[in-house]
Amino acid sequence: LLGQILDQWFESEPLKATLATDAVIGAMASPHTPGSGLLHHVMGELEGRRGAWGYVSGGMGALSQAIAHAAAARGAHIFAEKAVSRVLLGRGGQAQGVVLQDGTEVRSKLVLSNASPQITFLELIPQCSIHLNCEGTHLLHQAFTEATNGYPSSRPMIELCIPSVLDPGLAPQGCHVVSLFTQYTPSVLAGGQPWDEQARNAYADTVFDCIEAYAPGFKASIIGRDILTPPDLESIFGLPGGNIFHGGMSLDQLYFARPAPSYSGYRSPVPGLYLCGSGAHPGGGVMGAAGRNAAHVALKDFRHL
Repeated sequence: LLGQILDQWFESEPLKATLATDAVIGAMASPHTPGSGLLHHVMGELEGRRGAWGYVSGGMGALSQAIAHAAAARGAHIFAEKAVSRVLLGRGGQAQGVVLQDGTEVRSKLVLSNASPQITFLELIPQCSIHLNCEGTHLLHQAFTEATNGYPSSRPMIELCIPSVLDPGLAPQGCHVVSLFTQYTPSVLAGGQPWDEQARNAYADTVFDCIEAYAPGFKASIIGRDILTPPDLESIFGLPGGNIFHGGMSLDQLYFARPAPSYSGYRSPVPGLYLCGSGAHPGGGVMGAAGRNAAHVALKDFRHL
């Protein structure tokens, strides 16, 4: 604590209070707040004098101008009053330049941002998926236990993303599309209850209530929703039990056992019929590995037909 440090060295309260300002400026902290002992403002030096401060002739803007002139003299191009809209990212996620608000693209191998971390990561780069109800693994276990007993999770794991941030064409101007992937929802409800509109909307309300707790105002911003339960996923997309990987990614369904022992090599019991989807090795996900592997096997067999 800064207060304790000052008490050890000084007796004068006006002196201690004056010195304490160097530790609390720019921080919502008291001299008695734990961790307030960092005297950040006495770091550095001026003309060999450690901890000294100086005033810029012509105002602080003159310092920026001096840096700009030095950079320009060495070949830098400066775009004044050209606001940056976003950082360009490559397929591998690496920074490749910036896009200005007028649509101009400036390509670069590196991007340095002196904007705040909040603006840099929340406004200038695409939003990543957001995971809610993930404060501890016990929450996931609780959600799993409820689902194994036939009840939709009361506090489900929620993976939230806003794809229209990357592709504005997905929604009308000024609007966004929010995609929610949640767990756990049983394919068959307890007591044989149907996944009717009442059950579907009840679970959706549970999910929305959870999001509202993290982001107040979320529910009021929604103008429509489309709810897909496990039976919906099965009937619309042909996913058994609503499983997005065409079958569980469990130890008995991996490697040589996917989808079953003796048939993990993409050839099925029916000659000329091959499996190339998520139910084949190495499993689900948009990566094309199962299709590529199956194609190689099929081409090898085709040469002997």
